[in-house]
Parts: sequence; C-alpha cells; structure tokens
Amino acid sequence: MRLLLFAIAFLTLAAASFGQPPANAPYLNPNLPPEQRAKDLVSRMTLEEKVLQMQNSAPVIPRLGVGVYNYWNEALHGVASGRAPVFPEPIGMGASFDPDLVHRVADAISTEARAKYHEAQRHAPIPEVPPGNSPGRIAWLTYWSPNINIFRDPRWGRGQETYGEDPYLTSRMGVAFVKGMQGDDPHYLKVVATPKHYAVHSGPEPLRHTFDAKPSEYDLVNTYLPAFKAAVTEGKADSVMCVYNAVDGVPGCASTDLLEKRLREQWGFQGFVVSDCGAIGDIFRSHRYSPTQGAASVAAVKAGTDLRNSDVAMVFVGLNGSQEGEGHDRSAVDLPEPQESLVKAMIATGEPLYPFGYSEGGREPPGKVHAGIRRCSENEGRYQPRRRSAAGRRPARRRRAVTITRAASNHGLSKSGGGGWSLA
Repeated sequence: MRLLLFAIAFLTLAAASFGQPPANAPYLNPNLPPEQRAKDLVSRMTLEEKVLQMQNSAPVIPRLGVGVYNYWNEALHGVASGRAPVFPEPIGMGASFDPDLVHRVADAISTEARAKYHEAQRHAPIPEVPPGNSPGRIAWLTYWSPNINIFRDPRWGRGQETYGEDPYLTSRMGVAFVKGMQGDDPHYLKVVATPKHYAVHSGPEPLRHTFDAKPSEYDLVNTYLPAFKAAVTEGKADSVMCVYNAVDGVPGCASTDLLEKRLREQWGFQGFVVSDCGAIGDIFRSHRYSPTQGAASVAAVKAGTDLRNSDVAMVFVGLNGSQEGEGHDRSAVDLPEPQESLVKAMIATGEPLYPFGYSEGGREPPGKVHAGIRRCSENEGRYQPRRRSAAGRRPARRRRAVTITRAASNHGLSKSGGGGWSLA
C-alpha cells in the first residue's frame, strides 16, 4: 500500500498550475484505492504521453493536470543539490560496522531532502525539465542511492561509494540506509531510495558499458545479490537501478532473470526499476544485444525496466515506432505495468496532495535542519572497537570521535557534487 501512494499526489497540485483535469476523474479521488487511481490515470494517457513519462525528465500533461517531475536526484552521502552537509563516503561509514549510525545519517539526509523540496514548493511551479536533465538542478523526492555493490578490487575506481567487500555487512548497511531514507510512516514515504547497481557491477570502471560478468550461480547468489535482496525484502526499497554491464551475456536492464525472476517473482519487489544513465542505449550500442536502439528500448521494457535515464530520444523513437525503418512492437509500452509502477511510487511520497509530506512535524526551517544533521554527525558518529586484554577482560571503553565521521560537523554546509558520483 505504501508503494501505491506516490504519483497521484504529484498530479493534483500540478493540476491548478498546468491545466484542468477531467471533472470527477477517479484518479483525483483520494477516497479510492491507490490501485484504482493509478489504473485510471494510465488508461487516460496516449501512447506518446506514456512513453514520455517513462524517462527521468517527465514532462507535463496539461489536460490531465500532471506536472513535471525529474526522477534524477543523488544522495550517496548527502543531498547532491545546492548546499547540504556532506557526510563520510560510504566506505568510511562501512568501517564503523554500525548500521544504526548509517540509519541516522540517511534519516538526516532525507530530512534535508524534504526541507529542500518544501522550500521549492514555495516558489512558482517549474514549467518543464530539459530532457536528460542532470541531478542537482531541482530537488524532488526520488533518490538514486545507496550503492550496495561489492568492492572486491581497489582498481575499480568507485569502491569508496560502497560499504566494502563483505556481502553481509553491505546488506546490513544497505537496509539501514534505505529505511533511513524512506522513513517509517505506515502509509507514506519520506523519499524513495534506489539501491544500485543491480547487479554484479564491481568494475573495472572503464569497461562498464561493455563488460559481461560471468559469476557462478553460487557466487551470484551468495556474493552479489544478498545486499539487493535484503534492501528489497527487509528495507522495502521502492526503486532499484539496473546496470550498464551484462550478466551471463544479457545486459542487466534487459535481463528477465534479474528483473522478473529474481527481483519481482522471488523477492516480491513492488516498485519501479530505473536504468543507469544511458544503459538502454548500451543494449544496442555497446553490447550489440539488440539490432537497433528502438529494439533495445522494447527489450528493456519487456524485461522489466520501467524508467529510462537519459536515453530520451531513443526511448521515444523506439517505443513509439515512428523512426523510419524501426517499426517495433507498440504493445510493449501499452502494457500498464511500467507506467503504473511509476504512478504508484509517486503516490507513496504524498507529493503533492500533501505538500509538506509524510510528517507535518518536519517543517523546520533549513537552518535548524542543518544544525540537527551536524549534531547527528558529531554526537552519533563514534566508533570504538572492543578488544580483550591478555587477561580476558575488556579494556575500559573510551568514546573516540572518528575524524571522518565528523566531516559534516567540521565543514558545515558544503556544496555537494562536483567531484563525480563519489561526491554525489
């Protein structure tokens, strides 16, 4: 039910600014079940409208009262939009072996995200989001974090984004981060968290667009998938990002084994799947798995990818079938599941039927929110390993603040981003 609450809210407030929706439309009735509202809205969309809603920069649909929405926001260790506290890199938080600390940090990050979103609501509605718009421009409520890949080789280049090499530790940290971001309200999400990159994305970084990972079934199940399974089954993540690379010869975003069999059927995932930036194009350009870009789009949708990141023109051409020589199966985009998954996720944040979100108590001005986050980093970011002395007794515990966990406190409000995704 939580997941079914995320896009109708987004639609209603936008109606006043972008157009007049149909009178008495079921999707605008908050007393109806979310499933019914989502189905009603999607049934009113044209093929072109459906396709354009399946990209990270979703445009307005004035006649339905649907406003713009940019799904692309980053929060690996702080909100990557404007000025925000920058917390330690995940590899540093992983070294704390303290899931409660990670939960507190994620809760602080999502509070910051809500504060930025609330502030944005005080201004005039944004008329459009440029196609393929990068993060950090507009603060919305879907965040593409955490990175719960397994860090096996330091030559990867992005290991600092992860919690380390251990599947169990990564699972505990991933669940803590997802729960901290999404909150604990029984009906609404604080923000949507997106564990990434699913799956077997552990370098080498220069080859990520062409690499074909071939783990054994044992290694896949016991090393690379546990953190994602835990994030979905325990953390209830409402979004998952699929990878650039292929797994056993099939690009991750076109893999029915990963997206349907394991993610949805075995783990019961009810959210939406978003591609990594340009990954749908890689299905054709890099992996040569599909004969055309349009065919790659169709393959991704049929496999279970709901939202495309940055492949705007190619997605539209491929699924619309309007490009000369690319007459594809139009029924792929007419399947209700992709659009309904996105609509349900939008309803879950209560945005913007409930413009101040899931918690009316969270409307502190940004300055107070920032101060609270700095206190969280300073007071909770402490780690003291316990060792036994030669006599078998534990030494007296001394509380020691680890310098890296106080980064947000020491640096105050830093401008997040600007250093690659490791700083996003």
